[in-house]
Amino acid sequence: MKQKILPIIMVAVLLLTACQPTPDRDIIVQKDTERLVETVELKNANEDVSIEPADMPDNPLVKMDERYTFDFVNDNGRLHIHADADVYVPETGKAPMTRVKGEYFTDAFAKKMFDKIYQGTTAYIVSNESRPATKAELAELIAYYQELVDTGRTEDKMMDEEEAIECINEWKEEYKTAPDEAEEIQPVVSDGTMQLMDSTDDDPAAVFKHVQYYELRTSGERGQLEIRRPAETDLSFQDYLDYHRDPPDKWIGYSESSNTPREIDLDKPFDSHVCSKEDRTCAYGQSMSPYDATELCRSFLAELDVTDVEPVSSIDAYVTKNADGSVDDCIYFIDFVRTVYGMPVAYLTQCESYMFEEVEIPWDYETIRFLVDSKGINSLNWHYPVQVTKLISSDAAVLTLEQAANIFENMSVIIYDAQTDHNDRPVYIDVLISRVELSLVRVREKNEQGRTGLYIPAWVFYGKKVSNYREPVTQEMIDEQMTGVVLAVNAIDGSIIDLGHGY
Repeated sequence: MKQKILPIIMVAVLLLTACQPTPDRDIIVQKDTERLVETVELKNANEDVSIEPADMPDNPLVKMDERYTFDFVNDNGRLHIHADADVYVPETGKAPMTRVKGEYFTDAFAKKMFDKIYQGTTAYIVSNESRPATKAELAELIAYYQELVDTGRTEDKMMDEEEAIECINEWKEEYKTAPDEAEEIQPVVSDGTMQLMDSTDDDPAAVFKHVQYYELRTSGERGQLEIRRPAETDLSFQDYLDYHRDPPDKWIGYSESSNTPREIDLDKPFDSHVCSKEDRTCAYGQSMSPYDATELCRSFLAELDVTDVEPVSSIDAYVTKNADGSVDDCIYFIDFVRTVYGMPVAYLTQCESYMFEEVEIPWDYETIRFLVDSKGINSLNWHYPVQVTKLISSDAAVLTLEQAANIFENMSVIIYDAQTDHNDRPVYIDVLISRVELSLVRVREKNEQGRTGLYIPAWVFYGKKVSNYREPVTQEMIDEQMTGVVLAVNAIDGSIIDLGHGY
């Protein structure tokens, strides 16, 4: 289900007004990643860098003593920008810059994940192969579609009469060699090996044609596992991993249907649980505290030799219900982000990722999400993973918080002031900043093809942007909005990072 999501700033489109405040510092919109790399390499010409430093920090980010505050109301009174935010910086005091590529799920990793999930029990390869239809089944189809043609109801199957007749003729031809009895498809036991697949052969409904990819797709009593990565010469598919402990009819989702076996009650979330040892409280009768659930996920990843990730600062919890409305379980959603040289990557919610897909971002951002219930890890969704290929610098940031805040204040006014009038209708906009952190943001590298890019340090302003036509924004509207990235300022050159386009 797509929840309400805050609009992400498309700066290049909005920098069209000439009568806006002049910023104290030149604001760069067009990025030149070649120049960025050259600048950082020159700054650190004599630095001996390593992707795995000897002493990694216990906490990637620490809170500064100072808070960031800012208040602005525009002339027509419709734009209100308010910041009262904690500020977080790397515990190491350094902000790295690296090269990355969109690749992670190797054969060795897939086998390790397979062994971790099934632990020696039998798992079968899930195939799209279907058995041939029998003569009786084809005869039934032919008779049904012929009736649709005779009665003029082919629109029932979203086709015209000619298409229905074409189907009938194909089935009549297939009937000549069809078996009398259904042929049983024998399941094939998997050993965790990824298979080279062709979408045109494996999936008749494939959107992409002649696409090859590697896949491990298995099912057993310990759950369902699917891992995919593109073939080396084909980047049409992006890497992803999906694991579900329960069978599909028991998967927990965002369905609002009363017939869903396990329905999330979105009216009773209790979020913002800080993942600390002190946070051992349980609500609604959970058997695990937020901290214990987080540590369970961390241990799961560590057993896969995935140690360069950290949980986000808070997790969401929900009540699940049975079809009769009774409480079935209480669950946690726990997100992880990658860390590089002790510095985490900026956290983007899954809803923000969905929005980016709508603007056709060429390379989606990495997301790692666990679902934990009273029985343990219920599912893991890990999409668009990345691999660090080179550490360009262990300390690349230039801008101070004060400089980044100056850019945010000027740019947020420029961006949103023009939006308070839309087709002669007043628009009220509230921008509320609740957290600022110096973290990494992935951008595409100039003149590079496929999924290659840079992790660059950025001052990321988290909060809510809420708008309303004709009437001022209410507190209820603000409470219903999700917190996300409002603006990201490149900490090297002060440019604005357009998350919707990946640069």
